[in-house]
Amino acid sequence: MGKYIRPLSDAVFTIASDDLWIESLAIQQLHTTANLPNMQRVVGMPDLHPGRGYPIGAAFFSVGRFYPALVGNDIGCGMALWQTDILARKYNADKFEKRLSALDDVAEESWLEENLPSAFAQHPWRSSLGSIGGGNHFAELQQVDQIIDAELFALAGLDAQHLQLLVHSGSRGGPLLSCQACYDPCGV
Repeated sequence: MGKYIRPLSDAVFTIASDDLWIESLAIQQLHTTANLPNMQRVVGMPDLHPGRGYPIGAAFFSVGRFYPALVGNDIGCGMALWQTDILARKYNADKFEKRLSALDDVAEESWLEENLPSAFAQHPWRSSLGSIGGGNHFAELQQVDQIIDAELFALAGLDAQHLQLLVHSGSRGGPLLSCQACYDPCGV
């Protein structure tokens, strides 16, 4: 097992496995961000990649100062892990690919009309239902390779005999609207 929390300097860290490749520009942006006034800690997560001036896939801790540019417009993006009922020993990637190939699109209009509550009918994000967002967002089936803490693993309700579904999804533009609503009254 590798060391996953790596200090790059007193204030800059990454959380990544030994074999994870991270773009050098993203690391450079971590260091640049760490030099901002009042910045205490900067941590690059496994999905770290370069952004427009500041890295994406990172957490920042500053004291007495808020940096809207570090929040970006996708603050609601997140990850979740679910236990599936798919037995790992019976999983066949080719069969799953065939079965899932029809799911490559967002929800159809007819489905939305039948299933979406009327209160949501005119929301701008309704056409995004059925997608997880662009960029580095993904959904993947994973198999447990090693259990480091059996008690914590059991407490989380996970089972190594079954596959897990890991989803990294986007906020679908909600935070961008929030940022615009906050910036506009402030004259920003």
